[in-house]
Amino acid sequence: FNPQDTAANLHQRGWMAAFNDQFVTSKGGILQTTFSVKRSDADVFGNSGAPFTISPQTNSGGFFNRQQRESFRYESQAIYSLPSVDLGGQHSFKFGGGFAFTTFDGTSVNGPVRLTRADGTLNQLQTYNGDGRLSRNKAEFGIFAQDKWSISPRLTLDLGVRFDRDNLGRSLNPAPRVGFAFSPFDDNKTVIRGGVGVFFSKVPLNVGVFDQGQAVTIQRFAGDGTTVIGETLYRNVLENDDIKTPYSIGWNVQLDREINDRVFVRVGYEQRETKRDFLLNPFLSAAGNDGNYQLGRGGSSSYRSLLLMSRLRLQAGRDLFFSYTRSRAVGDLNAFGSFAGNIQNPIVRANQYSRLAFDAPNRFLFWGEIGLPFGINLSPVIDWRTGFPYSIVNQDQDFIGRRNTEFRFDDFFSADVKIYRDIKVKFRDKEYKLRPGVKFFNVTNHFNPRDIQNNIDSTDFGTYYNSVSRKIR
Repeated sequence: FNPQDTAANLHQRGWMAAFNDQFVTSKGGILQTTFSVKRSDADVFGNSGAPFTISPQTNSGGFFNRQQRESFRYESQAIYSLPSVDLGGQHSFKFGGGFAFTTFDGTSVNGPVRLTRADGTLNQLQTYNGDGRLSRNKAEFGIFAQDKWSISPRLTLDLGVRFDRDNLGRSLNPAPRVGFAFSPFDDNKTVIRGGVGVFFSKVPLNVGVFDQGQAVTIQRFAGDGTTVIGETLYRNVLENDDIKTPYSIGWNVQLDREINDRVFVRVGYEQRETKRDFLLNPFLSAAGNDGNYQLGRGGSSSYRSLLLMSRLRLQAGRDLFFSYTRSRAVGDLNAFGSFAGNIQNPIVRANQYSRLAFDAPNRFLFWGEIGLPFGINLSPVIDWRTGFPYSIVNQDQDFIGRRNTEFRFDDFFSADVKIYRDIKVKFRDKEYKLRPGVKFFNVTNHFNPRDIQNNIDSTDFGTYYNSVSRKIR
C-alpha cells in the first residue's frame, strides 16, 4: 500500500555514558548508585516532495511528515539493600530513588495530504499551518521501598510501594503492590502464586508538545474534484489544559503442580485494567467550519487471559511444553500513540471502544527440545492462534460499521523447526563450543497474511497480502 518512493525513512542515532558504583558495608548492606547521560536524535523524511496521496487502491507521492528531534536525558539513581533481618520471619528490605531530567527540541512539519476517490478525483485536501517547532523539558523523580518477607518455608510475601511525580503530570502517584508464593503441602510439589498492584506509565514528551503542533485545514470537494463544498480548521488542544499520568491495575493468580518427575502443569489467570490513557478525538463546532483535535486522558483498555500449560520431560534436560491461552483485549482505539511518534497517521476519525488490534481469543503453543542420535538436537515450535481483528473503510477513509468487530484475519498457523548439534573444539589449550545447525520457518508454507485491502471502493477489496513463506536459514 506504500511503494518504496512513498514510504517514510527513519534515521536514528545517539550515544550514552554511564557511571555505576557498588558499595558493600561491613554488615552486608549494598548501596548501588548510577548516573547516566543519553543523547538521542531522530530524523523522519520522505523520498520526494510530491504531495502525499491516499487513494482506495494505494498511496503515492512523498511521505507527508518531516521530523528533526534532539533529546538529552540525565538520570541518577541510588538503591540500598539492607542485610537480612529476622522479625516474624526473614525480611529482605530494599529502598531507593532516582531523578531524571529530559530535554526535547525539534520540528515536525507536514506537507499537503490528498485523499482521492476510486475514480481519481480529489476528495479531501489537508494543508498544515504553523512552523512546527517543538520544545519541552521534563523533570521526574521516584522513590520506592520493598520487602521480601519469608514468613515460613511455605509462605513468602513481596510487599512494595512506589511514588512517582513529573512536571507534566503534576501529581504524586502512589503505586502499592503485593505478591505471594504459598506451598500448601509438605512435598513442595504444589505452589500457588499471585499478586496485585498499581502501575503508572511515563508521560511521553510528544504528549507534552502536542498543543505546539501544526494546525490542519481540511477542504472537502464535490464529485468533480474541483468544487470546494466545505472547509474546517482543526487546532491541537489539550482537554481541560490538563495532563494526568495513565495507570493500570493488574492482578494475577497461578497454580503450579508437579505431578511426577516427568509431568508438570500450570493454571493461571491474569487481568489488567488501564485507565486515563491518552486519547485523540476530533471535535467540530456547530457551524462545522472550526474544530479541535483534542488530546484527552479518558482512554481505557482491559486485558484478561486464562493460561493452561503442561511440561513433559522425555529426556534429561529436554522438555516439551504445551499451552493454551484464552484471552480478551478491548479498549479505546484512538490511542495517541497510533497517530504520533516516528511514523505519523494524518487521518483522524472518531474514537470507538472495541477489540484491540492484537486481540486473539484462542492461542495454542507447542515447543521444546528432543534429543536424536549422534548428538543432534531437534527444537520444534508450533503456533496456532485466532486471526487479529480489522476494520473496513470507504473512499472517504471513514470506518464502516463498528471497528474491529465484524472482521478478522484467517487463523494463523506456523510450524518452525531448528536442528543443530553442539561440537566442542580445542584450540591452544582452550575449549570452544560450536553450534552448526539449520532453521526452517513455516515448514508447511501456511498462508499467514499480515495485510489486507480493507477499502470497499478498491477493486482488490478483501485481498490478503504479505505472508511470510517457507524460509531456511
